[in-house]
Amino acid sequence: MQQKGGFEISKEAAKIVSKYATNGREAVNIIQIAGGIAINEKRKDITAQDVEWVIESGNYSPRPDKK
Repeated sequence: MQQKGGFEISKEAAKIVSKYATNGREAVNIIQIAGGIAINEKRKDITAQDVEWVIESGNYSPRPDKK
């Protein structure tokens, strides 16, 4: 678990963010929206399910693998 902005972020959630965010700004946006979900559910942790919902709702594409 990592702590960012008062939230605990699971390693799985961080791994998903790194797979889809192409730059720092996108990563921050994904975490902010997932944090909003956690706040609405009165939680202090961001789960992989929160991040997956943001990815699916935002139509993010996985980053291309570098060869």
